[in-house]
Amino acid sequence: MNNWIIWAYLVVTLLILLQNFSYKKRIRKLEDSLFALKKDEWLPFAKAQLHLPKIQAIKQIRQQYPELSLQQAMQLYLLAAGK
Repeated sequence: MNNWIIWAYLVVTLLILLQNFSYKKRIRKLEDSLFALKKDEWLPFAKAQLHLPKIQAIKQIRQQYPELSLQQAMQLYLLAAGK
């Protein structure tokens, strides 16, 4: 009886982990799609921040657009800088 409970627990845990992985993958795809669609809208503000040092410019970008992750803000800064 105890052996069955342990196996059931392991299977349920595995299913939850797989579901979590698929949700994270979906969220990442949605964030990438949002970045691709809104990049042109965010780019003028990022270009206006190029006079600041890199770290401060990225902080300003994230403060203006809190929906951006740090990686996306850095990518936007590099696009604005033309690198």
